[in-house]
Amino acid sequence: MSTGPERCDVVIVGAGLSGIAAAVELSTAHPERTFLMLDQREDLGGTWDLFRYPGIRSDSDMFTLGYSFKPWTNEQSIASGAAILDYLRDTAAEYGLQSHLRLGRRVRRVDWSSGSAAWTLEVDTEKGTETYLGQGVFKTAYTADKKVPVPEFEVVHDLKADLVLEKGGFSGKDIVVINPDFVNHVAESKSETYKHFGKFQPETIICDDHAEYMAALEKLKGELVVVKEPVSSGGESVYIGSRAEVKASAPEHYPLLVQEFMDTSVGIEGITDGIHDLRIKLCGNRIIGGMVRVPAPGEYRANRKQGGKIKHLFAEEIPAEAVKIAMEIDHYFAKYPRFYCIDLANTTNGWKLIELNHKPGLSYDHESPAASSVNEKIAEYLIEVCP
Repeated sequence: MSTGPERCDVVIVGAGLSGIAAAVELSTAHPERTFLMLDQREDLGGTWDLFRYPGIRSDSDMFTLGYSFKPWTNEQSIASGAAILDYLRDTAAEYGLQSHLRLGRRVRRVDWSSGSAAWTLEVDTEKGTETYLGQGVFKTAYTADKKVPVPEFEVVHDLKADLVLEKGGFSGKDIVVINPDFVNHVAESKSETYKHFGKFQPETIICDDHAEYMAALEKLKGELVVVKEPVSSGGESVYIGSRAEVKASAPEHYPLLVQEFMDTSVGIEGITDGIHDLRIKLCGNRIIGGMVRVPAPGEYRANRKQGGKIKHLFAEEIPAEAVKIAMEIDHYFAKYPRFYCIDLANTTNGWKLIELNHKPGLSYDHESPAASSVNEKIAEYLIEVCP
């Protein structure tokens, strides 16, 4: 018997470790999107529900394999299958995924319809066939000059690019590369950022082992401290709290950065009151705009991924003191084509550098005139640097 169709924006096929992660990330970043999770088994967990033989366990430590949004807290880092399955069930319950689960469903067919601009999934169950209809959230793609339906997207082989926006791993020659290796290396690693621009940052100690980590926690002043992994984004792997709290939550794999807490409660005059950070966007040697980010209540991290709210700024709205620091930092990359961000904050001890971001996202034009202006200036810069 056929039922449906059941409509949603996104269908996640599989409710194992990765499927649960996708569902949490989607629901956190885009709470307005509707989604379902389909799995052919009668319970979530994927591999960890499938295999039940004696002695099954992880082959990687769970402090690394576990989710950034729900750190592994079990004392056993190489964990049993049962413990991992409990962890996945707890995660699904904590993030309210049960209502999105459709178990005992095996996806048999997926079809795209240009006429209805939607995906149709035919799914086998014990009772017959069910149909799920996607709302066409991912129905279009973009070429250089037009928007086209996904099935009509032109695939060009042996394409000679005019330039490449490097986000990791590109090694081409005789081509303009935006954010080449050197820019990426310094911006991606918080350790490298501190080595080059530490004078703009709060006191920071790079720890290579447990003894250095414990000594750093004791050395820094203030009730709160910050612990960061050298490479992370979106506010993940950043731990802020009392010494006892960060000892309990931060991973002990090294190197780690231990940093003096920055009190940003003074706000930015005329722009925002209270805790914040300021992201300045640069193309070449020009500031093209920015945004102020304000964290969710009870949170220090202002990233969108952590629930932060943003306000876009035109370049001329950015405070002069912040502009001065940003341009001094940018001078270090003067000979490279570049599009990146500098994150700063106004603190009780003046303006401080938080970090650099070499993989900035784009904002939608409709978010604000300032966001639209930034996108236009990015396009102008890319045209400018094309040979």
